[in-house]
Amino acid sequence: MDETHQFFPEPAPSDVNPFPEPKTSERSRAVKRKQDRRRRERIRANGPQDDCTFDEIAERDHWTCALCGEPVERQYNAPDPRTASLDHIKDVALGGTDTRDNVRLTHLFCNQDKRLPSSIEGRQSLRALLESRYPDVDFSRITDLPERTTEETRDDARRRYKKKIANLEH
Repeated sequence: MDETHQFFPEPAPSDVNPFPEPKTSERSRAVKRKQDRRRRERIRANGPQDDCTFDEIAERDHWTCALCGEPVERQYNAPDPRTASLDHIKDVALGGTDTRDNVRLTHLFCNQDKRLPSSIEGRQSLRALLESRYPDVDFSRITDLPERTTEETRDDARRRYKKKIANLEH
């Protein structure tokens, strides 16, 4: 057999998919369905829900990111970090409701990049949730951090967002 055959094997029969799906794809879809179902159950259990649209929230917030204060533009789609996204102010996992007063417009990047809550109360809630799920881990550092002002939090979010966008443009 010459060297050409080592690098270029015979073509696969036409009935064989040359690009089979990974074996984990069905499993990962099942996991995602389970996560979505649990989230919907949590939302229902947390209280009332509003029938508000994405555009209603965006118009209310003047198409401005609530986390970094920069404009949010419609033309981007996920996974672009500039994509418009809705953020629950009090996370659904922490008992937040799916209502107008608990959602705000953000960039996808800013929403995913959220750090620890800036308020002591928010950090105490997060610590309680984590300690209930992982009792053998010490989460005291979460509440030992100094409280940050809204302006410090927004400046930090704006800096991280601009850095991410600058990296996209290069």
